[in-house]
Amino acid sequence: MDRQGFLVARAGRELVGYVVARRVELRRGLGEISSVAVAPAYRRQGLGTRLLEAGLAYLRQRGVRVVRLQVAPENAAARLLYQRLGFRPSRDLPHYYGPGHHGLEMEKVLEG
Repeated sequence: MDRQGFLVARAGRELVGYVVARRVELRRGLGEISSVAVAPAYRRQGLGTRLLEAGLAYLRQRGVRVVRLQVAPENAAARLLYQRLGFRPSRDLPHYYGPGHHGLEMEKVLEG
């Protein structure tokens, strides 16, 4: 992961996934996973978990204590993945993805 918090996963020369992790407020120790994606052919193989764990480690090393992310409530697979990694729903985000398309913010407290 480079110093900007962008990590890519490759299979040979093919880009198959990425995660973007960033520090939001240093004073409050707040960070976020702003984006994570895995190519359809590489899903359900643990790559998303490994990318997220790398993003969380990156944030922890930079003094982040609380990490947030946003997800569509109907994205059950992503929500389950985030919950398995210790994220918990923290607030509803009305119209986050546009009119009538709500979001859910999830939060995780990082251990020392």
